[in-house]
Amino acid sequence: SCDPCYSRAILSNDDVLPQTPLLDLLRRDFWGTPLEHSGSHGSYRPLAVLSFRLNVLLAGGHVGHGRARGFHVFNTLLHTAATAAFTRWVRVLTSHRRRVLTPWVSGMLFAVHPVHTEAVAGIVGRADVGASLFFTLSLLLYHEYVTNRNTLYLAANLLMGVCAMFTKEQGVTVFAVCMAYELVAHSSRGPCTTLRALFGRSHRTLTKTEEDARSTRRLLTLAVGSILSVGLRTWLTGSRLPTFAAADNPASRCSSFLTRAFTFFYLPAFNFGLLLYPSTLSFDWSMDSIPLITHVLDFRNVISFVFYTMNLLLVFRHGLEIFSSWPRCLNSESVSKNYNAPFHHLNRDSYSSHCLCTTISKSTANKPKNVEDNFVRRQDSIVVTVGVAMMVIPFIPASNLVAYVGFVVAERVLYIPSLGFCLLVGHGFVILLEKLGDKRSRKNVAFLLTMTLILILIALAGRTIVRNRDWKSEEDLYRSGISVNPAKAYGNLGNILSVKGQYEEAEACYRKALLYRPNMADVHYNLGILLQSHQRFDESMHEYWVAIQHRPRLAVAHLNLGLLLGRVGRVAEAKIVLRVCAGLDNTGLRDPRTHRTATVACLFHLGRLAMEQGRLHEAVDVFFEAVNKRPDFYPPQSLFNMLGEAYSRLGRDAEAEPWFRASLSVRPDHVPAHLTYGKLLARNVSEAEQWYVQAERLAPGDASVCRHYGQFLLAQKRYAEAASKLEEAVALSTTPDFEDVVAAATSLRMAGDFAGAERNYKLAISLRPEDTSSVANLGALYHLTGRMEDAEARYQDALRLMPEDDVTRTNLKRLWKL
Repeated sequence: SCDPCYSRAILSNDDVLPQTPLLDLLRRDFWGTPLEHSGSHGSYRPLAVLSFRLNVLLAGGHVGHGRARGFHVFNTLLHTAATAAFTRWVRVLTSHRRRVLTPWVSGMLFAVHPVHTEAVAGIVGRADVGASLFFTLSLLLYHEYVTNRNTLYLAANLLMGVCAMFTKEQGVTVFAVCMAYELVAHSSRGPCTTLRALFGRSHRTLTKTEEDARSTRRLLTLAVGSILSVGLRTWLTGSRLPTFAAADNPASRCSSFLTRAFTFFYLPAFNFGLLLYPSTLSFDWSMDSIPLITHVLDFRNVISFVFYTMNLLLVFRHGLEIFSSWPRCLNSESVSKNYNAPFHHLNRDSYSSHCLCTTISKSTANKPKNVEDNFVRRQDSIVVTVGVAMMVIPFIPASNLVAYVGFVVAERVLYIPSLGFCLLVGHGFVILLEKLGDKRSRKNVAFLLTMTLILILIALAGRTIVRNRDWKSEEDLYRSGISVNPAKAYGNLGNILSVKGQYEEAEACYRKALLYRPNMADVHYNLGILLQSHQRFDESMHEYWVAIQHRPRLAVAHLNLGLLLGRVGRVAEAKIVLRVCAGLDNTGLRDPRTHRTATVACLFHLGRLAMEQGRLHEAVDVFFEAVNKRPDFYPPQSLFNMLGEAYSRLGRDAEAEPWFRASLSVRPDHVPAHLTYGKLLARNVSEAEQWYVQAERLAPGDASVCRHYGQFLLAQKRYAEAASKLEEAVALSTTPDFEDVVAAATSLRMAGDFAGAERNYKLAISLRPEDTSSVANLGALYHLTGRMEDAEARYQDALRLMPEDDVTRTNLKRLWKL
């Protein structure tokens, strides 16, 4: 993928730019919104944003669609590293005789699983991929700590857990997974006994032996580390929970408790289905993509029941295996050397850390094969239990169990839970293969099973390739999501097609989106922009009004409506709309930056309308209001220039000049400021001309610059130069400006170029046939050059247009006297 699909976290986020102070990363969320703002998403991922910033630095400090490849390469490398770390973790976790096949199967499945496409191909998915890498590294370091008892590994484990949390929120769950791993694999007293001692009154039993004390210290360290990590994040971000629109998670806004319960119970089963059979994938699962479960007889409740029952049975069965094996593992004297042989790869401390018991009872000492089978079965149960923990615990923050989230289903959220899923599948396949391969008569079945696995991996890889093609461009991505979320997909597709100039298809997409969901304010607004660009002003204004009705604080809709009303001459209504927009509050809005930009722009255009009406004092007040409300990210040069021009028109040149200079100090290449400042300095001819020359250098081929420069030269009676600039302005304009043409004709006449003057007067008449002055001036030109018949005809034409024109009548009498 080479387009930054779905990446507002980069394209609209100043935090990724090198000039933004690094400390700002700690004060803003993943999307660049200040954390203290009520509309903040609450996604605090400074390490992910820091990685984006690194990409931008490598790209030369620029962000854009043409520089997306580096971001995608980085994501792919992270996915590769996450896969390698996960494969290593599976190898550590599984028993000795399965340390080749299980990691290979689990790692391959994780590497090619289609549900990971959003996290890897979508740039914002880096948070999930990076958090997964830190998550797995934290588990590996915890294993090393237990094995080697080196506190440096513990410190590194805690650091990786914090890094996982600061890359994505769910990364903090690694501490809970480590605790589960400790309880089922390393606690010498067993999970139930340990938990009863921790939360009961028998605390002394936790330190009865040295191994008990070590396990207790490890559990307490993990618990304290988890609490401190969550506390640190809460201190940095605040305890306020973010708010989301009803369309983001419809069940959360449903008044029926049963509907919420049924739907939220079903969603984990649906997510598990995406891992099990990823045939239907989508960039967005919000709105009505998954209908609410409103009735107890809905078949999806059966799916939920089966899903939870199977998981409980799985955990219960393997939990019993772990618990029942504890006495046999711990209450004996010695183990024969023959039994220890398969575990020679462990150091002397790793028997207890793996619960590969160092002693067995006398009754079983002569039965190493049976004891080994018991240990293998227990190790299998540990793998299954840890796999379930890795799948379930990281998913809890996204399950609406702790707090409502801003989505229904998000495929990238499954990236970390899929670690547990892939572990379970890989482990289950190896066990099944061993059972079928024990008997010679079933070797063919084992071969078929292996081939089936290979075909499944190939099919998943093929599905991933196809899904990556969907993520190759935003258009492909949105088209692929039409079957799942047509309203959102058609709305976004309309935006893409509109940018490409495919206006008819874009309009059709907008209208299809509104058929599915008529209350989408953004779609109404975008449709209004499209209609306005095709001069369909009445329809466009209607769409803006509807957008405002559905979202009263959509500032950009107010802004565009106000501008359009002013354009069609409804200035009074325009000023009302712009004034309302300027007073809109941004509390709780998801994108306060765009909102504040629009409100200041409303004040700018409100002041401009006041200037056009000649209400200059009102314009000054409005521009000052805009300057005071302007946020730091709003470019001020236009505001400063307009404020200077308002003062200049009031004749208060001393107050105007500082604003012109302020505009040029902010942006030295701001052409309008050069032109208006040049007008102010017109009394000082040499200085004024310097500004016009500077403007011409900054904007070569700009009709406005040529026009103003030509008018200045005409006022200085430098007619030939004025005529050259004014004719250039006419040539550069798409539609020749009448005033430019007349000024060019006048300059040419005064410069003695009568042929050029005639040409421009004729052009002026063609532009405005009813304008008397152009016709009369052409007659005067003919009169001056001795073309009496042509002059008389033009004078007569002018008098037909305006019989009371005394100047033309006098000229005609003079002509007759000749």
